[in-house]
Amino acid sequence: MSITITLEEKLVILISIYDLGGCGTKEEVLDNIDEKCYLNLTQSEKQYKENRHELVWRNTLAFERKHLVQAGYLDGSIRNQWKITSDGIDYMVELCNLFSQSSPSLFKKSTSNLLVRALNIKDEFSNDYSDREKEFQEDLIDLENEIEQVSINRIKRYQKITRDLKSKYGNQCQIEGCNFTFVQKNQKHYSEAHHLNPLANNGSQDEENVVILCPNHHRMMHYAIVEVSERKGFKRKLLISNVENYIVYK
Repeated sequence: MSITITLEEKLVILISIYDLGGCGTKEEVLDNIDEKCYLNLTQSEKQYKENRHELVWRNTLAFERKHLVQAGYLDGSIRNQWKITSDGIDYMVELCNLFSQSSPSLFKKSTSNLLVRALNIKDEFSNDYSDREKEFQEDLIDLENEIEQVSINRIKRYQKITRDLKSKYGNQCQIEGCNFTFVQKNQKHYSEAHHLNPLANNGSQDEENVVILCPNHHRMMHYAIVEVSERKGFKRKLLISNVENYIVYK
């Protein structure tokens, strides 16, 4: 696959929607492209299109968005909602891989900002996307038929939250007295994230609801009889099969 202006336009649309969490209005997506300086625009592209109160480059991307919908990479079922699909995620990652391996001289419209973002997304998916998706789906265990749809909308935000929390707790289990972790083959310490109030029950993705656990405690949280008390300061009481434990916070 060779680099073309059309591919550059497709990628910038997909990345901008991905930046917004997987869905955004036309204005939000195009404004994000402008604010992030993802495209090199000519003077003519910065002019208003004849007979339309819209800049040429914005009109061009809106037209290219229709092709992405036709290909199944965007969901066009809701008016003025630019929403990426699971196939769109895969296509975006494929393009990011292609762009990251190509010479900068091949690009006509992409700025260094877009190329760096593409490289970051490539690394993000190759390093830990599958692990985050597995954890995310485990917390959707009661909504098996909705896993794919919900994952598309939330996986990006979930990745950031879990990365931040795992870093905060050094990939060690938050259950008091445990702190278990181990070094993986990739030299990173291992841990898992868990939603105290499951996503299937409309649980949130903020720090109050997501805890970092070792694999054993994570399995217990899913399959044992568990009672979670309200957080008090830096601790939260947790009963696992009637055994008293505490989740500790920093």
